[in-house]
Amino acid sequence: MKLPHTVTIFQPSGRTVLTGVLLESTRGTATTKTALNSADSVTLHIPLPCELTLSPEKDYFARGDVPDEGSYQKCREKHETYRVTSISRYDYGLLQHLEVGGR
Repeated sequence: MKLPHTVTIFQPSGRTVLTGVLLESTRGTATTKTALNSADSVTLHIPLPCELTLSPEKDYFARGDVPDEGSYQKCREKHETYRVTSISRYDYGLLQHLEVGGR
């Protein structure tokens, strides 16, 4: 099965463009006693085998084939960009994949 999206992964070691992935987005808000906060999140599904090693502390990704803007903040100003918040590996069943959470 061919998945429809392209994303660019940014790591300290460089930039990697992945095609044939699935990027799902959820929009929402979270209400606290003092304010409304964004609860937007995305889930990126990367089919296995995949040789990437992702780090929630350092890596981020953007929708599409995006040039390196130099930093997360600069990339976010121009493109739909998310920080990696979680990584899960599902290596069973028909769609073996990495599931990458982002905000």
